[in-house]
Amino acid sequence: MGQLLRLFWKIFNMKILSAVLLVIAFVFSSCTVADNLIENVLYPYKKPQSFEYYDKDFKLDKNTQLKTENFYYTKGEGISGHYYEYLKFYPDGTVYYLGGTAIEPDNGFKNGYIDTKRKKNGVPKYRKASWGRYNFYSDTIKLNIVDYTAFSTDYRKYLGKISNDTIYFEVYKKEYTSGKYNYSHSGYFVYFLEE
Repeated sequence: MGQLLRLFWKIFNMKILSAVLLVIAFVFSSCTVADNLIENVLYPYKKPQSFEYYDKDFKLDKNTQLKTENFYYTKGEGISGHYYEYLKFYPDGTVYYLGGTAIEPDNGFKNGYIDTKRKKNGVPKYRKASWGRYNFYSDTIKLNIVDYTAFSTDYRKYLGKISNDTIYFEVYKKEYTSGKYNYSHSGYFVYFLEE
């Protein structure tokens, strides 16, 4: 009788173990669930502290020169060659930033690299995505970006003027020691027109 109970217990434990392993395999076989779980553990979300241009009721004026269908880009020259920076504006006041990449605008457009998946509140789904908020003050567009890099987080403000398909910016970078924004450089971003 004892041997029969041990056999029953062994079979019962094996079924429970099999069920648990099946559930674990199912969860981790779903790439999205596994990716989100790993991302949440490695990169816990921290609400950015300096989005002073946020307006929950923001609606982009239909008469503005700012375009939201595609993206704006600029080209720079670095140690290892050309690089590009991208700004993608959304009508709800959110702006997505992709910088320091060798991806050319045509390739970025064709493969959808600049289009980021967003949550219902407008925040990019990927926790380490660099993004910010923008707003207009008189004839000036103001935006701030939190740029997550491999080893640090950079905070930048952009003050710009729109002229046709180009935005001319003055860029200010937050200093870690003082917490103040100091002038960094001037530049421009051109709207991408698909051919």
